[in-house]
Amino acid sequence: FYVFRLWRPGRAAAGRFYVGDSECQWLMDLAHRHADAGPLADKRRFFHACRELDLPTVPILAEVGRAGRIETLASASLPPRGDVFVKPPDRSCGLGAQRWRHGDGPGGDRWQRGGAALPWDALLAHVAREAGPGRLILQPGLANHPGVAGFSRGGLCTLRVVSCLGPDGELAPLWTVWRMPAGEADVDNFAAGGLAAAVDADGRLRPAVRKGDPVTHALHPDTGARIEGATLPGFAALRDLALRAHHRIGFVGFVGWDVALAADGPLLLEANPTWSASLVQAACDVGLGETPLPALLRRFEVA
Repeated sequence: FYVFRLWRPGRAAAGRFYVGDSECQWLMDLAHRHADAGPLADKRRFFHACRELDLPTVPILAEVGRAGRIETLASASLPPRGDVFVKPPDRSCGLGAQRWRHGDGPGGDRWQRGGAALPWDALLAHVAREAGPGRLILQPGLANHPGVAGFSRGGLCTLRVVSCLGPDGELAPLWTVWRMPAGEADVDNFAAGGLAAAVDADGRLRPAVRKGDPVTHALHPDTGARIEGATLPGFAALRDLALRAHHRIGFVGFVGWDVALAADGPLLLEANPTWSASLVQAACDVGLGETPLPALLRRFEVA
């Protein structure tokens, strides 16, 4: 009721068309029951799949495995000359993500977060302790392209492209949403308080919404940058990269792609077989029951 602002005049009756995240996940599991979505759901496997398919993606600098074992990629130049982003490879919604900011300190480079300022070896040891029984990956902390830098105080913005590859091989984008961090957040996830604005086919942004916030935002609340009516720079290249990735990977029907416009151009960040119904419905102001999704699901024999 509040996430989708159904309290607005004339909107209460539309509530029957909205789908919860858990319901959407169940539908996606049915649609993907004959596919192995593992290479998309795991960020390590996704990186290696992109590399094999010659798709531009964010490199992995190092992996911390179980028991704190640290593995670095032979192709990685270490220590990096820039920020480092640390995250679990198998979690979503920005959970467990940390950005360590690079700077000079006594005796050389340091990576800072909170009150800590660590040299590279000490950062690796700290991440290994943080991993516990799980896994963590370290990636470069990307900066936004100057054309979109105004949509954030420094955290990375991404375009979520939800696309469908039908059983007949027909590929189409369904929804595109521009996601922006709020405040000092390191992530732009809707579930973590990020802003989300639907993007029309010509790259024009609609007003942004924030989960549970009754107000829509024509301007970014932190930077003052205009959102509503602005044309997203590089929109076609971002969307087309997601579609190219879906065409090459090809084995999962519905995917939510996260694409960043970094300083050097568009890069794939992640792929999500479960792509957040709340994000799409809130930003696009429509229930999934009123979109092509039901007809598409029937093509996957999901009644």
